[in-house]
Amino acid sequence: MEINPLLVVGIGGVLALALLIIGIATSISSDRALVEERIGKYINREEQEKLRQQAATPLTDWIDRRVVGSSTGDKISKNLARADLKMRPGEYIALMVISAFLTGLILWFI
Repeated sequence: MEINPLLVVGIGGVLALALLIIGIATSISSDRALVEERIGKYINREEQEKLRQQAATPLTDWIDRRVVGSSTGDKISKNLARADLKMRPGEYIALMVISAFLTGLILWFI
């Protein structure tokens, strides 16, 4: 049984791309946490929440309105708080849907 070299290169390329994306996401999230920590020293919580609301998108706001008060939304909120992620449940759900769509698109293309 012979292994197709193109298949090996393709799998290696996908793995390299995945590691690159993970590295970028990690560096962005750590930079964001550092910036939020510095901002927290000078701005109170109410002003931080106002800034976060200004940066919100209509999609995540719509999802948040649907999820708030539901058991699923509560579970997601608790898990995000435990993980110390500064995301709302709507942002998390939107991220999961977008990443699933992009993964399917990449796999379909391959």
